[in-house]
Amino acid sequence: MTANNFQIGQTYYVVFDGCAGDVCAFTVDVISGSTIPSPPPTPSNIIGPTQVCPGAVTSYTVPNPSGATYTWTLAGAPSNVGTIVGLNEGPSVQVAWNTQGNATLCVTASNACFANPVPYCINITSQNLPQQHQYYDLCVGDCVTCAGQQFCAPAPGGVPVTLQSWLGCDSVIVCHINGIPPIQTQLGQINMCAPNSYQVCGNTYTQSGIYTAVCTSYQGCDSTVIVDLAIMDPQITILPPAELGCDPGATVTINAAGSTYNLVPDGQTIFEWTGPGIVGPNNDVLVDVNQPGEYCLTLTHSRGIVTCTDQQCVTVTQNADPPQPPTVTGDDQPCEGDTVVYTVAPVGTPLPTGYIVTTPNGEPVTQLTATTYEVIWNDTTGGDLCVLAYNEC
Repeated sequence: MTANNFQIGQTYYVVFDGCAGDVCAFTVDVISGSTIPSPPPTPSNIIGPTQVCPGAVTSYTVPNPSGATYTWTLAGAPSNVGTIVGLNEGPSVQVAWNTQGNATLCVTASNACFANPVPYCINITSQNLPQQHQYYDLCVGDCVTCAGQQFCAPAPGGVPVTLQSWLGCDSVIVCHINGIPPIQTQLGQINMCAPNSYQVCGNTYTQSGIYTAVCTSYQGCDSTVIVDLAIMDPQITILPPAELGCDPGATVTINAAGSTYNLVPDGQTIFEWTGPGIVGPNNDVLVDVNQPGEYCLTLTHSRGIVTCTDQQCVTVTQNADPPQPPTVTGDDQPCEGDTVVYTVAPVGTPLPTGYIVTTPNGEPVTQLTATTYEVIWNDTTGGDLCVLAYNEC
């Protein structure tokens, strides 16, 4: 029987049949190779961490084991820096790290015939994880997360947070939370004439007012911007004036009470009338005039160095037509020596301011009231009694 392709380190069995009392004698001839195994090679590497911390349990492994038995040894300073957990034989081993220090972990290979005296070793340092510091800026009203914890208040001096590392030992992160104080910016008074608009942090304002806008500061926090905005829009409204009468001292009031006022803080409103017959002050919303003609109002809204104006004009008219002949009532057939009272009544417009009464023969006339006259008929000739209406125009 011939067999080949045997693998070094493997176990093979040959079965001989001793059936019916047969006793077989056999010999084994090794045609090529040797029956004496060679020593296993020194491991080429140890896979596992070389920086550890007290409290950690770490694994170390020989890559690609080659049918050998591996024996592990651990030596350290101090001697109790680490302890091999369980058996110290096999392709892998676990080490529990007890304290800070330095250690050397070695592994040797052997088989049933030989032991390779040359170890492969690595140096391992066991020390506490260094304390880390993390810094965060905190806006008012916000929260930040540091080392898995949420902070909603400043802690500039630092707050230690203990975490467990992937090795199983504690690590400390000191969280420094820097509070950013709120920023408030006063833009002061902004003055302009309508129509206009003003923008603050993307907000557009088209009317006067004191506005508070929330903006994002250069630090990424909310900041408050306050602006006192005046968009001044003077608007004049003048009611149609009445017709100016012709009686002595006649006046007409021009009314611009519907005009706008500048109601912003520190704002000023100025009325200024111009025209031919202004009576009294010309800087009010109302003005009295005693002459016909064009009257103009200039309305000024101002604040600071900005001035905005509006102007409107109206015409005051006066009816200069003579009054119509009045009507006269009274006795039109008096006797000589009679005293008769006659009543005069105006007709239409314009109204008269007085009357002139003429008798036919110079009979005496006495004015009793503004519209009644007494005539003494002392002449028998008779004739027309005439009344002439007049006004100041």
